[in-house]
Amino acid sequence: MLSIDTTDDHASNWAKNRLIEEVLAQTSKASLREIVDSNLQDMLNLDIVDQTYEYFPGDDKVEPVPTNRTVQVPATAESIRRNQQVFGSRLGEGLAGELFKVANDRVRDEIGPGDVPDPEGDAMLAAAYVAAVGKTDEVVARIHQYARELTDELWADNHSFIASLPKERQAAYKEVLGRDTQPASFQMVAPMNAQVNAKIRFEDGTEKDLPSYPTHILVTEDGRYPCLLNDLEQEVLQRETSRDTHLGWYRNPTRSGGDALTVAYEMGERWRGLKPDFLVFDKASDGTTQVSIIDPHSSYLDDWLYKLKGLAAYAEKHGDKYKQILALDEFNDTLRCLDLKEASTRKAIREHSGTGEDLYTSAVSFEYR
Repeated sequence: MLSIDTTDDHASNWAKNRLIEEVLAQTSKASLREIVDSNLQDMLNLDIVDQTYEYFPGDDKVEPVPTNRTVQVPATAESIRRNQQVFGSRLGEGLAGELFKVANDRVRDEIGPGDVPDPEGDAMLAAAYVAAVGKTDEVVARIHQYARELTDELWADNHSFIASLPKERQAAYKEVLGRDTQPASFQMVAPMNAQVNAKIRFEDGTEKDLPSYPTHILVTEDGRYPCLLNDLEQEVLQRETSRDTHLGWYRNPTRSGGDALTVAYEMGERWRGLKPDFLVFDKASDGTTQVSIIDPHSSYLDDWLYKLKGLAAYAEKHGDKYKQILALDEFNDTLRCLDLKEASTRKAIREHSGTGEDLYTSAVSFEYR
C-alpha cells in the first residue's frame, strides 16, 4: 500500500525481503527443518494406500479397519504444482511467489538433492519446497506474526505521512492495522483435481467399489465421485441433489489447504479450523449460480458448540455471499436444521449453553426437508 501511495517500491521490497529472510531463518532451525524436510518428501512422493474395510451385508455398510498397506510412488509434476498452489496460499500469494524464486535459484544448496519426475527439475523441487513450507503450521504461524510486526513497524515509521492522505486511504491503512486479534480471510482456491480411493479392499484380498455419487464438481471418467459418507451425510446429499435447481456439490476436504473452506472457531483460548462438509451449488431464478454451506454435524461431540458458534460468526460476516448456511443434526429420526443467516438463530447460538437437542428442537430450528 505504501508503494502505491508513495510511488516508491522501497517499503514493498523491504517487507518482502524481511519476510523471505524470516522464512529461511525459521526453516533452518533444527526442529522445524526436520518437519519441512518431512513435508518436502510428502510433496515429492505420493502414498497409494490399500485400506481394508469390513462389509456388513445386512446393512449394506462398510467400515474401515485399522490395517492398510502403503506404496510410495514419485509425485507427478501436476501434483507438485497443485500442492504449491494449495499450501503456498497459506503464506500468501506474494510471499509464496518470491519464495519460489529464491528456492529455484538456490534449490540444491537450500533444499538438497531430490528425484523429481519432471523435466523442469529444479523448478519442480522449488515448487515442492514452497508447498512443504506452507504445510508447516509453525512456520506459517510465525510468518503471520512477523508480518504483523512489520506492519506495526511500517505504521510507526510512516504514521505522519498516512495522516496526510485522504480519509478513504487512511481507512484502508487502519483496516490493515486492525487485523491482529481475529483470523485472517483468504481467497479459496478453485479445486481442479483430487486423489481419492475408488475401491475398498477387505482382509481376504477381495475388493469392492466405494459408493459413488453424481454431480460432484470433481468426477472420475464415469462422471461420479467415490467417497465414504455416514448415514446423516448420505441423507443430506440425497435431498440436496434431488432439488430441481441443483447444479453440483463439493465434498470439502478435511485437510488444510487453499482448496478447502476453513471456518475459524475458538476453543480453549486457541483458534482452530472447522471444515464444513458440503458446498452445494444451485441455479437462482435469474440464472446465476448460488452456493450454500451445508454442515451435518453430530452435537454429541465435545466440540460441537464451539464449531457452531464459529460457523455462526462466519455467517454473520460472510453470509451475503451464500444462498444458505445450514447446520444440521438428527433427533428422534428427524433431521433438524439451523439457518445461520438468520440473526435470531445466531443470537440463540451465541447465548446457548445447553445440549444440542435443546438447541436443534428450539423455536429457532426447523425440520430439514
